[in-house]
Amino acid sequence: MASFSIKELVDLCGVKAHTIRIWEQRYSFLRPQRTPGFQRIYTPEELNVLLNVVFLNQNGYKISEIDRMTFEEKMEVASKIVQQRQKAIHELIINMARMDAELFETLLDSYNISCGIHETIMQILLPFCERVGLFQEEYSKNYLENILVVKQSVKQKLHLGIEKATPVKQVNKKIMFFLTAGEQ
Repeated sequence: MASFSIKELVDLCGVKAHTIRIWEQRYSFLRPQRTPGFQRIYTPEELNVLLNVVFLNQNGYKISEIDRMTFEEKMEVASKIVQQRQKAIHELIINMARMDAELFETLLDSYNISCGIHETIMQILLPFCERVGLFQEEYSKNYLENILVVKQSVKQKLHLGIEKATPVKQVNKKIMFFLTAGEQ
């Protein structure tokens, strides 16, 4: 049977070893076995649980809330999140095909408000662009106009997002240098 060390879990899940150890102490979803040298050994099932916990945590769920869920509930919530993203991507594709720039932009705005700009770009916009071939060198002649509409809309959203970003406060500091007598 396959087993994983804590270092392998860190590599696979992207969570620090210290965080995993703390979660083991505070919550009930991880209970690793120990080797005779007291090293932690994790099963594939525990890896699956940890991957689900990390995914749900990255999508706004608190660890204490996740801990109270059964395995089936965690899987159900995770699949709903994935389905919502897939649905969002499908809606964008449909509106691109219809060349409905207004609805396309409205959908982007609603995702931006609900998820934030970073999540919208990473979880919806980039997969959408990959699926419709926006990153490819050669576009299909059938979709060239559609892709141009999408490019314009995405550029406009990015420009607006940059404009709405709050600037870093500049502090006008004055620096005074003291020189010894006789130096300039």
